[in-house]
Amino acid sequence: MQAILTNMPTGATQSRGVKAADLEFFDGSRDKAEQFIQSIHIAITMQLNMFADERMKILYALSFMHGGIAQVWAENETNSILSYSSMFTTLPNYCLSIERTFGDPNQERTAHANCTP
Repeated sequence: MQAILTNMPTGATQSRGVKAADLEFFDGSRDKAEQFIQSIHIAITMQLNMFADERMKILYALSFMHGGIAQVWAENETNSILSYSSMFTTLPNYCLSIERTFGDPNQERTAHANCTP
């Protein structure tokens, strides 16, 4: 990217950044947990300047957890974060909790079974 910026025409300005697409709502479906986590990483990485701190990143991700068991989980965690009593202090810690709570508990065995003809 540095090479591109140095070759910009005189008077050109750098854009303010790219806006990532909004995440799809996550309802706690086991088969969508991994995709949701990946989407969180992509959206936040593309918009890093939009988040003041890790807390804001986590609140952003929680705002896309609607329906099913994920909504109850997210409401409880949102309340904890807003009251500064959450156990999550980093986005990776939050994503790991999503994976453990909603992901496939037998991921390795399931992946192996899916690869078997």
